[in-house]
Amino acid sequence: MNQPLSIELHRGEILGIAGLVGSGRTEFLRALFGLDRLESGLAVISGEEFKPESPQTSIHRGLGLLSEDRQVEGLAVRMSLADNLTLSRLNPYVGFCFFNSKKQKAAVLEWINKINIKARSPEQKVWTLSGGNQQKVALARLLHQEAEVFLLDEPTRGIDVMSKAQIYELMGKLAAADKAVIFVSSYLPELLGVADRIAVFHRGQLVEIRPASEWTEASLMKAAITGKEIKTGLTGEEL
Repeated sequence: MNQPLSIELHRGEILGIAGLVGSGRTEFLRALFGLDRLESGLAVISGEEFKPESPQTSIHRGLGLLSEDRQVEGLAVRMSLADNLTLSRLNPYVGFCFFNSKKQKAAVLEWINKINIKARSPEQKVWTLSGGNQQKVALARLLHQEAEVFLLDEPTRGIDVMSKAQIYELMGKLAAADKAVIFVSSYLPELLGVADRIAVFHRGQLVEIRPASEWTEASLMKAAITGKEIKTGLTGEEL
């Protein structure tokens, strides 16, 4: 990001982020999660300020990130489904000098059933799962860590149609449960169909935010390419 920006996100809202590759969409999510350091600026959640200096800080404040590249940053694919799902919140299973694997397995089985992960068992290695099921494991981890703000970078890229529909449904349930969702997508119909509002980025700058109903595929693409706000007349026609 090369310019100051301010975005307000409400509980129960799904905010879509549009823009070309390299426009700053991914960098914005990474900065919020503490993966990329900010030179200045703060995030405010429920009225409390904090600086996202590390992923641990952001997780503690209720943020969860689904990375664009699940195989490299999102998952430890050589580890089991159970270990991946619980990795960011192990406290419930740690006792005095022991790890309660039975309790962990029971919790993981519950999440497998809740979001319909197709797997033989919690011990199955993540690399053996389909792309859609890998993505659901990554999302289940954010749910398990009790995130309040979900940062999703291309959450449906490279997965099957059924898994896409399930992820859309899950995003809707998160909003209905008073969580907040920010998601990046390069697929414009997805942004228009899922988001409540859409923000457009261009060369590291925020161009404009509008309700999704006020955007079209053409106006989103125009704003993303030109970096200029799209004006509308009294009839709603783009000028």
